[in-house]
Amino acid sequence: MMVQMKKKAGVIFVWAGLLLADAGAQLAGADRAFDPSTIYRTGDGTLRVFCTGRGILQRTSADGGKSWGSIESVFTAPPEWWSKYAFKDAAWAPDVIRLGDRVFLYYSLSTLGSRNSCIALAVNETADLSGPWIDKGIVISTTTKDNYNAIDPALIQEPDGRLWMAFGSYWSGIKLIELDAETGLRKRPAGSRYDLASRGSNTNRSCEAAALMAHPDGGYLLFVNWGTPPHGDGSNSTYEVRMGRAMKITGPYRDASGKSLLEGGGQPFLDKDRILPQADPQRRIGSGHIGVIHADLDGSGARDWMSYFYYAAADGAVKLGLQQMNFGPDGWPVEGAVREVSPCTPW
Repeated sequence: MMVQMKKKAGVIFVWAGLLLADAGAQLAGADRAFDPSTIYRTGDGTLRVFCTGRGILQRTSADGGKSWGSIESVFTAPPEWWSKYAFKDAAWAPDVIRLGDRVFLYYSLSTLGSRNSCIALAVNETADLSGPWIDKGIVISTTTKDNYNAIDPALIQEPDGRLWMAFGSYWSGIKLIELDAETGLRKRPAGSRYDLASRGSNTNRSCEAAALMAHPDGGYLLFVNWGTPPHGDGSNSTYEVRMGRAMKITGPYRDASGKSLLEGGGQPFLDKDRILPQADPQRRIGSGHIGVIHADLDGSGARDWMSYFYYAAADGAVKLGLQQMNFGPDGWPVEGAVREVSPCTPW
């Protein structure tokens, strides 16, 4: 979900410095990390989340997401081939999915402001993640010759077992490809690449950080972010979450007015500046990178919870948010009760 193109040179320079400084500090035990993945739950109830940083960063929680442990790296020594793409060994915006007894971890590598990017895969053969992560290499890559960007993977498996990955940022927007559910890599021969969402004809406006989920009444929901993220712009972040619905996973996705997400449509979901009366901190700016987990996180029974990150105006930190995802009478998702992260650790 790293914003990477068509910003003024000064902004890109500041953001590059922020990434370098934070990624190095995180390995020394600092408590900041960005672009959280979908939360993964092991059999004993332990939660794990992966995020942007050197070697792919990760944290765990043993109390349903209320508190989170120290930061570790998936790869303490990243694969050598990363050097072609990675920015100081920093992997971006990971996502995770369990397939049988294996766990597939997808992540992005890129250079700032470029389509010289790839999405790659690491596999853990143990569902509790006790085994080593095995590098499986590149799933899809892009160059400056492509009009889309291979970053921000988001995974979903259909009931029939078909595995799909949405991805993309800026340029022509969000794409979808089918993967081989056995290997986790792209099917061979490669199938179609589907267009899911964009900001219309204006490629200078962001459309990124996709997430897909099955709708409880049938069909699918697609979440995307518009704007600039909180880890780059702080209180000036314009990140907001929009969404669309489709009966087929390949689309077309439309908002409540019927406008296609490929034509700049998008049903508002999480506004760029929100006040949550029952939350601490209450004001949340630039929420983004939606992930959905169905689990019992607070002892009230299994339900849908959405994770995201945001900028907390109260103390100037980027943090993890956890909220119930409910559905209104019109079938669209609505915000539910907040799961307090205590202490409300910067993310």
